[in-house]
Amino acid sequence: MGYHLPMSGPTLEVKAGGRVRTVPLQTGLTRIGPAGTGGLDVEVDGAVGELHVWDNPPKAVRVRGDDALIGRGGAMVEELELADGDSFAWGGAKFRFRGNRVLEEIVEEVDEDPDYGGGASSGGGASMGQAGPAAEMLRRLSAGLLVETGLAEKK
Repeated sequence: MGYHLPMSGPTLEVKAGGRVRTVPLQTGLTRIGPAGTGGLDVEVDGAVGELHVWDNPPKAVRVRGDDALIGRGGAMVEELELADGDSFAWGGAKFRFRGNRVLEEIVEEVDEDPDYGGGASSGGGASMGQAGPAAEMLRRLSAGLLVETGLAEKK
C-alpha cells in the first residue's frame, strides 16, 4: 500500500526575454497575456492575445490573437492537453508544464533476521510484539504520537 502526498500544485516554467521563472497555476484558470494588461495572472513581454491554462484537466487554450497560436513540436494548434514535462511556445515565450508533484511511500522489505525480531510481520514491517531496533523505534514513535495528541501523558 502506498501513500501519495501532494508536494506542490501544478506550475509553468516561463522562459521569456532571457529569463526563466516558475509560476504556480491558479486553481481552475490561469490567464496569460501581454505585459501591462490588467487582470492577468502571468504577463509576457511582447505577447499578443491571451492564453488560458487550466489545471484540471491540464490544458492550454489560445483565446485571443490571430497569430498567437500555440506551437509544440512544430505543430500549430488552438488547444493543447498538457502532461507533466510538456513544453510549448506562445507569444514569444517558451513554457514547460509541471503537474502535481507527489511524494510516494517507500516500502522497505525486512529480511528474516533475528536482530530485527524474526522478520516482517503480516503488515510488512515491525509490530509491537517484536524485539529489536525496528520494534523499539516503532514503540517510541507510537508513544510520542500518543503524547502529542493528548491520548497519553509523558512519564
